[in-house]
Amino acid sequence: MKKEEIFNAPILKKLSPISGEYVMRYIFQNAGFKEHSIHGLAMNFIRLVDQAIKSYNGGRESMIEFTETNDQIAWNKVFDSCTQFEICIQSIHRAVLFLKSIDESKDKYQGLELCFTSNDIKHITNMIKPIKKFRNKSQHLEEELSVGKIKKGQAISLKPCQNSLELGKWSVTYDLLIDSITFLHPIAVAVSDFKDES
Repeated sequence: MKKEEIFNAPILKKLSPISGEYVMRYIFQNAGFKEHSIHGLAMNFIRLVDQAIKSYNGGRESMIEFTETNDQIAWNKVFDSCTQFEICIQSIHRAVLFLKSIDESKDKYQGLELCFTSNDIKHITNMIKPIKKFRNKSQHLEEELSVGKIKKGQAISLKPCQNSLELGKWSVTYDLLIDSITFLHPIAVAVSDFKDES
């Protein structure tokens, strides 16, 4: 079996981390939001977009290492991949929640509407519906495991497959993870560049 038949997640194009630059501008250039609560929303949104990028790449790299090794018992790489992809899914989901909270304050800040639009919010909310559902099923699985409700043959963890992550009958494609991240990244860059002039 060819390695791409085992695992064929696309490469995520290089996207620059944003968090560090945002914090530096906030501290030294008086950039960002003056109100502490909205600053917290922005900082965590940006941080989670960075984390989604890092964890997608980490999950992919671990599975590539597993498929390319001659040591067929190197299952720690598979488990590393599962963990990283779980973090990626959680990060995307939480980033969108923070972005929605920022959107609720958009009318207070002149120029913030240039960072993202209401249509952007609707688009990303619809885009990540399968990710949200997959994440919810994963959390529900943890609850079932903790109280011993798992039946024989039932999935007990997400599984990195050829073109998607799978959890029993539920799946989310790598393409969707990439599309979500690449949609959120320029918004995160724009939010990080925002300067509150109020």
